[in-house]
Amino acid sequence: MRRHPSASAEMPPVVILAAGEGTRIDSNRPKPVVPVLGQTLLERTLRTCVSVGVQQFVVVVGCREEQVRAHVGALGERLGVHIACVGAEDWSLGNGASTLAAASHIGNRRFFLVMVDHLVDPEILKKLLLDPPGSGEVCMAVDHDHRRVFDLDDATKVRCRNGQLAAIGKALDQWDCIDTGVFLCTPALFPALRRAHDAGRHLLSHGIADLASRGLARPVDITGCRWMDVDT
Repeated sequence: MRRHPSASAEMPPVVILAAGEGTRIDSNRPKPVVPVLGQTLLERTLRTCVSVGVQQFVVVVGCREEQVRAHVGALGERLGVHIACVGAEDWSLGNGASTLAAASHIGNRRFFLVMVDHLVDPEILKKLLLDPPGSGEVCMAVDHDHRRVFDLDDATKVRCRNGQLAAIGKALDQWDCIDTGVFLCTPALFPALRRAHDAGRHLLSHGIADLASRGLARPVDITGCRWMDVDT
């Protein structure tokens, strides 16, 4: 049985990927500052994390960086949380390259990794905390109910075997569940992303696949929790 974190355990910081171009959304604003029912996507992501006790954030920015940075600063003051804003020079290569930009701000701590355009139930974060990664491991929140996924063709599929992640990708022919875009990671993710980067593979899923090949990527079932990937 895995040890559950105690109530006094330090809450991991959250890395929010907010660097992408967001070409599919019909707006003249950067995607992180697009409003949904009165709150921007970034504010909703921050508030979800704050609701489970997170107080430290790293927001990775890239496309239209200055506009997003200004919004990050305003939100930090409004919500009373510490937000480090990090520019990803290679953001256009893919979200794996953007994730690497956060490495120096994480050090040797565990951290949540979330997407700015994924609206998620706070229970997903809680489930990951209750089943945290072991040494050198990454845990991915996965949903086995694919019927609720709006755009299944665009979803990242996951194949599992013996409690471990065996394969990940949008084009998998055989798969068991869907990647929700929420992770609880150890810093082992960063060297995996560098190995993928050196091989010309720049997506986050490429780094996760590297860890999976070493038996270090584990799915955590969050089926029944609500989440949505906002694309358009």
